[in-house]
Amino acid sequence: MSITINTPKIREVINQVVNDPDYKQVSKVPLFSLHQIGLIILAYTGFIGGIYLHLTFQTSLWIVYPIMILSSYMAFTPLHDATHRAVSSNKVLNDLLGTISGFILMPFITTPTYRFLHMSHHRYVGDDELDPDSILVAFPTRYFPIGFLILPFFDVI
Repeated sequence: MSITINTPKIREVINQVVNDPDYKQVSKVPLFSLHQIGLIILAYTGFIGGIYLHLTFQTSLWIVYPIMILSSYMAFTPLHDATHRAVSSNKVLNDLLGTISGFILMPFITTPTYRFLHMSHHRYVGDDELDPDSILVAFPTRYFPIGFLILPFFDVI
């Protein structure tokens, strides 16, 4: 069960945000989000370009890997946003763009499938014992700035 359901204060804050007159304008999703489409194009350009550089020009993997990592991260962003239905206001187009973007990371996994996995992952948001991401919200600041160094390891894992 989600902590959001059981905590009246959290429910109250969410209701205040949703009922704010400016919320509708801020949360509006366009039919074609140019920056999301741009990220998808850049991700494929970097991914295919990295393969091409290595196979054609025998470019060092020390150069190609950072390109591939950045491209994978760029591909993840529209996929993640599509799971929250934030890439396009059209549900079919939203899921299609998310699936196209996610193909680099997980071939043959569709946006609705990833949405199920992603939302299952976040079902305990705010619960320090059950939320798998709670350490990323409350990392050890007493070890500042060394505490910040743990964050990239979660992306790698």
